[in-house]
Amino acid sequence: MSRKYFVHFVLVVHFFVIGCAFSVPSTEKTTATQRAIETKEYSVSKKELMKASVSTFQDLGYTISVINEEFGIITANKIEPGGQVVEDEPSFNPLVVLGAIFLVSALFADDDDHHEERGHWRGRSSNGDTVVIKDETLTATLNITEITEDPLLSSLRINFDSREKKASVQFFKEFFAAIEKSLFLDQNL
Repeated sequence: MSRKYFVHFVLVVHFFVIGCAFSVPSTEKTTATQRAIETKEYSVSKKELMKASVSTFQDLGYTISVINEEFGIITANKIEPGGQVVEDEPSFNPLVVLGAIFLVSALFADDDDHHEERGHWRGRSSNGDTVVIKDETLTATLNITEITEDPLLSSLRINFDSREKKASVQFFKEFFAAIEKSLFLDQNL
């Protein structure tokens, strides 16, 4: 009889835990939210917006790689220099680690003749060597569409590719601020 109660108790606790579980809200942006971040509308012609966009890219240090005025497409690239990170000195003896790796590999090694590279240890040493971070190529592609001619309204949507999410957010802020400044100067000078 007690086993039957135990099984019922486990099932009740199981359903209670599952039923009371909460879902963690997603930190991922929805497509609509992302599109809203990437898109802005301006009261200028498509041609004026393309001119301002090219100037803005160049002001931000980008090189224009593709420009198609008919379709309103501009692609620009920028190489962000990598840095270097110096590893801390190890807090253990690397010879002990190498000895352990050699011992484990010797224990599990098979005797097939087609393993010519046996005995070569590959890996990154942890003896304070300098690790170099590679340069990163940032790519931005924008699409400009003229929405209406009277009143004049054009839409600019930009896609940005970077390894870091923070860089994307920073890029959108910088780009849209710079393009608004460029349009202001073009209209008022």
